[in-house]
Amino acid sequence: MNTLKTTGGSLLLILLLASNLGMIIERLIWVETDRTQSNIAGIILDAPKADFGEGMVTISVDKMNVLYVGIDNPITVVASGVKKNQLKLIPGDGLAIRKKNDTGQYMVTCSKLGIGTITVKNKITGKTKNFEFRIRQIPDPVVRLGGRKDGLMGSEEFRAEPGLTVGENLLGVNCKIESYTLYYTCKNCNPIELQGEGTEFIGDILDLIRRADSGDQYAFTNVRVRCSGDAIARRVNGLAFKIK
Repeated sequence: MNTLKTTGGSLLLILLLASNLGMIIERLIWVETDRTQSNIAGIILDAPKADFGEGMVTISVDKMNVLYVGIDNPITVVASGVKKNQLKLIPGDGLAIRKKNDTGQYMVTCSKLGIGTITVKNKITGKTKNFEFRIRQIPDPVVRLGGRKDGLMGSEEFRAEPGLTVGENLLGVNCKIESYTLYYTCKNCNPIELQGEGTEFIGDILDLIRRADSGDQYAFTNVRVRCSGDAIARRVNGLAFKIK
């Protein structure tokens, strides 16, 4: 167990703000990198219609107009003046496509961020058209303790919490907590810093949670989770609580 020599209840607020600022900076770095590769729209860079002479074809992404790494992305091919069975979908680098049914619905999976290309080919005429889509990371989930991210909590309620929870994100994808740092301060003790893993409180973390008394403060910072498709764990929101 490591102890910090810094004192004062404001320490937890500073730590929480620093943790959340770090999360924001990581997101900004990723967005700026992505912007160098594409514009900001969902379906991007090209007109979403292909003229095959005798008809038109469009591709729509069924969820949020973008593709996400690590999950099945449903798309729909709409054809006018050309039969769907005349069309062949060719995935670009980092994409895989499988046919869902005969009504023009497909599932697309992506292995990397950036821009993905799906080529539609008319098997009769040989004509092709490229459709380009932005590929994003799955949105961040929200980590909570007892359904909350911060605020006042009674000592008995706090001590009864079995661990942190990570909710489903907007796409319904489950994510898992990998690690976090817990800072603890009380009226008559030096601040304590512990490293935790997973959602369940165990070992020294559990002992510290069970010490909760009026006036004590807890901050969970540098919280990292891994979602489907993540190459490494991502930093998400921190939490801060004061025991009443």
